[in-house]
Amino acid sequence: MLFMNKILISLVLLSCVAWGQVVRSIEFKNLTRVSPVVANAMVDMSIGAPLDTKKLNSVIKEFFSLGYFEDIKVIQNGGNLVFYFVEKPVIVNIQMKGYKTRKEDIQTVLDMIGIQKGAIYSSNTITKAKKELKAMLRAEGYINNVVEIEVEKIKKFLIGLNIIVNKGDEIVITQANYKGAQEFDDDEFDDVLANKEVELFPWFFGQNDGILQAEQLQYEDMRLKELYLEHGFLDANVSKVVADINYNTIEAKLGYDISEGVQYKVGDIMIYMDKQVKDPDKIIAELKLEKGDIFNIKNLRKDIEFIKLEIGEGGYAFVKVAYNLRKDGDIVNINFNVTVGEKVYINDVMIDGNTRTLDRVIRRDVYIGPKELYSLRDIKDSENALRRTGFFDEVEIKQQRVSKEKMDLIVKVKEAKTGTLMFGGGYGSYNGFSINASVDDRNTFGSSKKFGLSLAKSKFSQSATISIFNPAINDSKYNGSASLYHSDSTIEYTDDKLEITRDGGTLGIGKKLSRYARVGLLYRLEQVTETHTVLTDDNEDYVTSSIKPYVSYNNTDDYYVPRSGIDTGFSVEYAGVGGDSKYLRTSTSFKTYFGLKKYIDYDMVLRYKFNIRTIDDLGEIHEGDSYVLGGVNTVRGYRYAAFKSLDRENHPYTRVASTTAGASFPLVPSAKLRWAIFADAGTIGEKDFNELQKYGYGVAIEWFSMVGPIRLIWAEAIDPDPDDDTENFEFSLGSKF
Repeated sequence: MLFMNKILISLVLLSCVAWGQVVRSIEFKNLTRVSPVVANAMVDMSIGAPLDTKKLNSVIKEFFSLGYFEDIKVIQNGGNLVFYFVEKPVIVNIQMKGYKTRKEDIQTVLDMIGIQKGAIYSSNTITKAKKELKAMLRAEGYINNVVEIEVEKIKKFLIGLNIIVNKGDEIVITQANYKGAQEFDDDEFDDVLANKEVELFPWFFGQNDGILQAEQLQYEDMRLKELYLEHGFLDANVSKVVADINYNTIEAKLGYDISEGVQYKVGDIMIYMDKQVKDPDKIIAELKLEKGDIFNIKNLRKDIEFIKLEIGEGGYAFVKVAYNLRKDGDIVNINFNVTVGEKVYINDVMIDGNTRTLDRVIRRDVYIGPKELYSLRDIKDSENALRRTGFFDEVEIKQQRVSKEKMDLIVKVKEAKTGTLMFGGGYGSYNGFSINASVDDRNTFGSSKKFGLSLAKSKFSQSATISIFNPAINDSKYNGSASLYHSDSTIEYTDDKLEITRDGGTLGIGKKLSRYARVGLLYRLEQVTETHTVLTDDNEDYVTSSIKPYVSYNNTDDYYVPRSGIDTGFSVEYAGVGGDSKYLRTSTSFKTYFGLKKYIDYDMVLRYKFNIRTIDDLGEIHEGDSYVLGGVNTVRGYRYAAFKSLDRENHPYTRVASTTAGASFPLVPSAKLRWAIFADAGTIGEKDFNELQKYGYGVAIEWFSMVGPIRLIWAEAIDPDPDDDTENFEFSLGSKF
C-alpha cells in the first residue's frame, strides 16, 4: 500500500505538468542493480514521443516488482524525465548466537529460514525468518523461546544480521506408557524411538536425557509398528502417541495403546517369474527368509532387493517385485510375483556432490558406463569401490529412467575429511612413553594422490618419513609411489647396546589388474649404520639395494569399518641388486570381515587377520634385519620389540607370525564410535616359527573422528614371564584394524 501511494503521488505531480509534453530525455539516478540498457528497455519510451503518465505507472510498478527498491521517484522538467531510486540493502554478513555452533549446522538453519548472504534485505523476510526459527525451536522441544534479529549497517546499502536466540526451556519426558505391550520392554522400545523417558543419570554417557523432540512425535507409532513387524507380529496395531505436557513443570508424559496380536512364522515361499530369465528355486535357496523362521519385515525387504539384484545381472533394470502374504493360523506363506521388463542400457553417468574430488577420479571406480548393458551388481561394486577409497562419507548411485530401454546413473557422494593430523602414543614398562605424529592427505587437491609426512619418537627410536602415492598415473591402470626416510633405533642387550641408523628411499610402480587385484614392483635403496656402543665402538656401514614384487587383493565394502570382504597381499623382496645385503624376504598378510547384522539384526562385525614374515640369508643379512615381536601390530599386552634375538648378528630371528581374532560393536553410532574385543597370538624364531609363542587379549574403543580413526587399547598379556616387558595401554590416531 505504501509504494502504491508513492506511485500515485509521483503520477499526480507528473499529470499536472505533463499535458502536451513530449519526452526529451531519460535519466536514472542511484541505479546500480539494473543496467541502463535494461532500464531503458523497461521504460520503453522514445525521445520525442508524447509523455504518457499511464505508461509511467506501469513502468514504476514493473521496477518495484523486481524487489530491489524501497522507493522510486520520477521528476519531470520540460519533458526531461529523471528516475530516482532508493535501493534495498544487501545482506553481507550473518552471525548467530545461542543456537548451533558448527558452520555447517548454522548454514542448514539459514537455508531453512530463508536467509542467505548476498540476498536483498527485506523486513518481510526477517519477520518470516523469525517465525520459522521459533517454529524450529518448538519442534525440537523448546518452549518460551525468544528470537531477535538485529540489523547492523556496514556500508551504504550493505548490512549485517545478528541472530540472537534464547532457546527457552526444554520439555523433559518423565514417563512413557505402553499399554498392552507384553512382548517387549521399555529398553527395547527406547532402541527405536526418538522420544524416550528420562533415565536416572541423564548427564551420563549413553543415558537417555528425556528431552522431548516434538517434530518426531508424528513418526513414533510407525517406529513401534516397524519393531513389531520385524518380530513377526503382522497384526500389531499401535495408536498415535498421546502427549500430556505440563507447561508449568516443563514435563511431559507419553502414552501408546498397543495391540500385539499373533506372532507369525514363515511358511512356504514361492516366486512366480519367467524361468528362462532365472531359476526361481535357486533364488529361493539364497533368501534371508526361510521356512520356520520368525517373520521379519526387514528380511522381506532385503529379499526383494536380492531378487532384483539377481535378475538385474542380465540387464533387467526395471524389475518389479510384488509380494502377497497369506496367513494360515500362525503361519504366513509368501508369494513373490516378478515382472522382469525389458533389457536396459546406460544412457549417461553423472557425478553429483563432489565439492573437492575431481570427476575423473570418481569415474575410475564406476564400473559401468554409457552404452553398456545395465548391471545392478556393477553398480553395487562401484559403490563399494568408492567407499574403499576413504574419500567419501556417503556414496549412492541413483538410477533415473530416461526411456523404456535407457537410464541415467547419478553418482551422488558426500565428501569426507581426507587430510588428517595424526597423533598417538603409548606407555610401556620398558620403553616408557612413545609418541608419533603425521600429516597426510589421501586425496590431495581432490586428485586421489596421497601425500604423507610422519614423525615418531620413543625412548629407543625416532624416525621421519615423507611419501607420495599416485593410484592412477594419467588416469591409467598404473600407479606410482616414492618415499624418503630416516630412522634411528636402539636395541638394548644385557651387556651391550646396538644403535641402527637408516637413510633411504623407495620408488614403486604398479598396475590394477581387476576391480580388486593389483600387482607392482618396489625398489629400495638404503644406507645403514650399525654401532655397538658398550662393548666396542665398532661401526658397520652397508647398503641395501632391493626389488620387491607384490600382489594385493581387496574387495571390502568400506575403508574404515568393512563389514564384508577380504584384504590380502603377498610380497617377495630380493636384496642383491647391487649393494651389500643379500637376502630374500617374504611378507604375507590377510584380513577378513564378516558382518552379522543381516543375521541377528545387530551391527556386530567379526574380524580376523594374520601376518607372516620370513627372511632367508643369500649371502649377507645384518643385525638390523632380525625380526621382533610385541606391540600393537603383533601381540598387544607386550611392548614393541619386547621379544628379540639376544645375538642378532649370529642368530637372528628370521621367522615371525601374528594373528588377531576379534569383534567390533556399535557404541554410539551417530558419533561413529565403536568398541571391540580381541585376542592376539604371535610366534617368532630363528629357523622355525614356534621357538617363542606369546598371547594377549583386550578391549578397544574405536572412534572414526573428523581427524581420522582414534583407538584406545587396553590389553593384558596371557601368562607372561616375570621379566617380560608388558604394556597395558596404548592409544593411536590414524591406524585401523
